[in-house]
Amino acid sequence: MEEKVPMEYTLGFGRVNLIAFILIIPITAILLLPFVWIWDYETFKIGKDAFSDYFLPIFVGGIIVHELLHGLTWGSFDTE
Repeated sequence: MEEKVPMEYTLGFGRVNLIAFILIIPITAILLLPFVWIWDYETFKIGKDAFSDYFLPIFVGGIIVHELLHGLTWGSFDTE
């Protein structure tokens, strides 16, 4: 009886990133166009401005604090 060799179906990191980058535009259009049609562009603009003024800086600051906590924890339990 002949043994079957399993086939590996994987994509490299570069190819996956390229596919994701190409898909950004149609996915964004699919999600954004109905929103602008239902409400209007002004509503989108207000949300975009609020996001960039408030949420984005808080989000980036939270990531920095989160990673600093990781560093403090690893540093406090390091034996060397």
